[in-house]
Parts: sequence; C-alpha cells; structure tokens
Amino acid sequence: MHICIFEDQYFSNFYPLVYFRPVYDLRCGGLSLRKKIEALFPRIKTTLLVRHELSELLAEEAPGAYKDVDEVVMSVKAAGLSDIVARLVPMGVVKG
Repeated sequence: MHICIFEDQYFSNFYPLVYFRPVYDLRCGGLSLRKKIEALFPRIKTTLLVRHELSELLAEEAPGAYKDVDEVVMSVKAAGLSDIVARLVPMGVVKG
C-alpha cells in the first residue's frame, strides 16, 4: 500500500495561510494533517505532491533530500580530494 497526499484545486481557499506551505502542512491542533495521516499509517510509504510554485522552496527543506555528511566526507577523503581536519557541529538555523 502507498499513500499519496496532495492538494486539490481548492487550495486557494486557505490563502493567506498557504502562500509558502502546502495545505497538508497546516496545523490542525497539535499536528499537521500530514503528520496525523502518517501517524495513522506508520508503516506505509507516503508520497507528498506539492503545487509547482512551492516545489523549489520545499525541496530546500526536505530532510530526505540531504546526503549523509559522513558518507560524503569519507568518499571525498577516499578519493584523495581532501583530508579531514575538523568536525563542525551546527548550533542553530537562521532563516530570513
């Protein structure tokens, strides 16, 4: 089984709340609609479809889009392109 969560043509009824986020990420109580669906079906793969104008914005924030940093560092070192001299730890994120 596979669940696909998407917005229909009526997403604009939720303006201005959905200018920069999909409708399924609006909070309904403590959780978003997406999180509630995923909690109901924890073992089922979920795919999110988003409208075109949000695709680039959300791709930047999608955790699944990032590669494992340790794997990348080790492959660069193994290829002889660089040496490991320090390990940095992020302390926070600033968006603006």
